[in-house]
Amino acid sequence: MSTTYTCNTCVQQFPNSETQREHMKTDWHRYNLKRKVAGLLPIAANVFASKVLQQSEAVPERRQKQITKKEMKYQERMARRVVRPSSPTESQASEFSLGYGSGVDTPTEGDAIHETATNGDESSDVSSSLSEDLNTKLKHLNLDEETLQSVKHLDTDTINKLALRRAIPNTDCVVCGVHNDSVEANVEHMTKKYSLYIPEQKYLTDLAGLMSYLGQKVGLGFECLSCSFVGRSLESVRQHMLMKGHVRIPYESEDEKLELGDFYDFTSSYDKKLPVSDAVANDDEDWEDDDEEINSDDEYDDGMLYTDETGTQLALPSGARIGHRSMARYYKQSLKPEPRDGQATVNAVDIRRPDVRDPAAFREQKKIWKEEKRVANRKDAWELRRNNFQKHYRDELLQ
Repeated sequence: MSTTYTCNTCVQQFPNSETQREHMKTDWHRYNLKRKVAGLLPIAANVFASKVLQQSEAVPERRQKQITKKEMKYQERMARRVVRPSSPTESQASEFSLGYGSGVDTPTEGDAIHETATNGDESSDVSSSLSEDLNTKLKHLNLDEETLQSVKHLDTDTINKLALRRAIPNTDCVVCGVHNDSVEANVEHMTKKYSLYIPEQKYLTDLAGLMSYLGQKVGLGFECLSCSFVGRSLESVRQHMLMKGHVRIPYESEDEKLELGDFYDFTSSYDKKLPVSDAVANDDEDWEDDDEEINSDDEYDDGMLYTDETGTQLALPSGARIGHRSMARYYKQSLKPEPRDGQATVNAVDIRRPDVRDPAAFREQKKIWKEEKRVANRKDAWELRRNNFQKHYRDELLQ
């Protein structure tokens, strides 16, 4: 009587134990074990084989991993490197380094010259097409000749990124991109909506150029108008200006004024030369008269504004003086007024000789001091009593 070995999971019989152990290691047996745990009936071997075949056809042969931005840029560089034509010198050097086998026919000198000429023509055609493509991309940037020549020396990736940028026209808002009919309407829109203030409008001569410069700064450079922040995109720098309140033109430091100096003309604000009086031109040239220095302010035009020697105060025609904001910390000081003539002596006598003062006034002053002290003591006591106002929370069940 022969002994048989059985697999209860797959409902199969085997002639010996080795065959049974091999069966236990198969995927078919493992799959039936999972079906048994799930409460399902086992399947036959041919059904399992058909399922495996269907699954293999559905799944691609090689699972592609997720490509990152870094790998995509690397693949683009490699693709450009393959497409980029090689120079004749490089092709000759590569052929020389590879060498030729004994059974390979070596090219003749005429073939080499013909191949070099062909490569040269192809490279010249490709370079000319690349230069035309570059000029087409840079045409819409509206750059001057000097800047255009400097941009052409950059690499292809940088030029492609610059080609995607657009300078904001001077009739469009640099913050929201709203189109207006004219430059003046655009300035009015930005002033009402974003409180944009254009400094020194009296001396501004090129409003359109100023707005074009702001549009290039934001649209091409992705740079904030107020600070040195450079965004990744146009929307990022616009969001930065709105969140930080940087929709303004900085015009405080000397560098900021020089940056916008091409759009202004201050020649009308220059001081006119004062006429030299005949008295000074005569024999009194070697003498200095204090009266002339005192009355020199009267010779200025009443309608002009003047600054002092330090440049921190501005004298108005009305006689008032305006201080610069850099000296605000000194203007905010609350200094004691200078004592009048004889007031310092009176104060010294009051301190050294109290009996010299008026007795009635001194008594009134003492009453005021006592009242102030009493009010202060009452306030301190009231503050101390407030310290016990905190409620003490206790469990009602434990009371």
